[in-house]
Formats: sequence, structure tokens, C-alpha cells
Amino acid sequence: MSNYNFHCLFEQSGTFKNVFKEFGHNAWDYDILNDYGQTDFQIDLFKEIEKEYSNITQRGVEQTIFTNMKPNKDFIIAFFPCTHFADANQLQYRLLIGGKKLELGQKEAERLVRRNRDRAYYFELYLKFCFICKYKGMPTIIENPASSGDKNYLVMFSPIDVSFHEKDRSNFGDKFKKPTNFF
Repeated sequence: MSNYNFHCLFEQSGTFKNVFKEFGHNAWDYDILNDYGQTDFQIDLFKEIEKEYSNITQRGVEQTIFTNMKPNKDFIIAFFPCTHFADANQLQYRLLIGGKKLELGQKEAERLVRRNRDRAYYFELYLKFCFICKYKGMPTIIENPASSGDKNYLVMFSPIDVSFHEKDRSNFGDKFKKPTNFF
């Protein structure tokens, strides 16, 4: 794999990128933020996904970060945003907070409708991203937190199955001890 370029999407800490570089690989972090001073390409990845999906499905020619990626040269590791797929979000949809049932007034209904719309948007982007990687034949790993049960949103609805489940990421040098799925 020494000839691969590693593209770490939705990553700004340099954690993985710097390990790949230590092993002599080309590696870059892509994110809209640069809180750690490690983001090589500060870019809106959601817009890039939308543009590339349109390029593929509508025969567009707009340049994206995916344009020049090749299956035999490039490898994507995506830390796709998890906020709307995590267990804590599921509680919002069950109308439970602190074990108490909420009164479903206008304010609560509007908040849940917005949250549901947001999750649908992020899942749409996730599906488009999966399609892009499959269409282009790109080797890809998608990291996302695992739930404590079998009701994880991505486990239930992703067209890509979990390939590896890690119960404790700190065993591999991560700062956090959390269960993680790799798609």
C-alpha cells in the first residue's frame, strides 16, 4: 500500500494523517474547520459530495476533491458526522429527556421536525457519499460511533454493512474509549 494517497475526510486533528505520513505515505486532512491547525484542505465537504454526485448522475464536469482520485492510488477514510446517527439522537425522537416524557407542544414539535429534517439531510449526504465511492471504485472506510444496542441508525439503514466493530478505540491510540463501527 505504499503507493496510496490517504484522504482523511471530516478530519482536522491530523491524528491519522500524521501516522500515515510517518509511514511514508501522502496524506491530507479535509474539513470545513481548522481548529487544530492540521487541516490541509479547508473545504465544505457536503458541497463537494453534492457536486460530485451531480457530476456522476447528471454528467457534470465541475471539479471536486474526488475528480482525480483513482482506485489504485487513493484511499478515503471518512469520519462522517455522527451527531444525527448516535444513540443520544435516538432519544430525541422518542421524546425522552432525563427519563421524562415531554409535552408535545408547538415548540417541541417544531424542534423535532427540524431535527428529523436535519437527520434526513445528513443521511442523504451519507448515501450520496457511499454511491460516489462505489461508483468510482474507491477503497473507503467510514468511521462512525457504535450504539450500545443494535438500533444504531446507520447499522439499521446503511446500504453498507459494518465490516469491523471496535469496542474500545483507546486500544489503538485514540484518546476516547468508545465503541466504533467501521463501514
